[in-house]
Amino acid sequence: MRWGKRGQIRVMEAFLSALLIFSALAISAALSPPATGGTNKALTAQGMQALVQLDSDGGLGEMIGARNWTALSSALQLLLPVGAAYNLTVYDDNMQQVTSSPVSNGDLVGNVVAVDYLCAVQGLQFRVYLLRLQLAVVR
Repeated sequence: MRWGKRGQIRVMEAFLSALLIFSALAISAALSPPATGGTNKALTAQGMQALVQLDSDGGLGEMIGARNWTALSSALQLLLPVGAAYNLTVYDDNMQQVTSSPVSNGDLVGNVVAVDYLCAVQGLQFRVYLLRLQLAVVR
């Protein structure tokens, strides 16, 4: 073997090694599942926190009792993160839908998480409502 050919073999060896490493990384990235668990947990926590904050002073029950869906939608819009789409459905104690108009800010596309919240309203009559808040990240 000549002395001049030795360097070319080393360059080809390094090139093939780099190609092998990059192809292994590309294949492993394609086969691994997407990491959406953290995003879903954070979105669920933010949805629950928004409903608890609305219900902390009884305002949530008042809005539901008055059937003021626009105020409820505006309050959710303020409390939820900017990139979150939501859809809220309110059910009474017989699981009949109470919301007459949609309480949402867009279409839910992608990974959707649901938060169920039980709201008790004390007044002349004691009422219990189940709120189902569905959330998704808008991309």
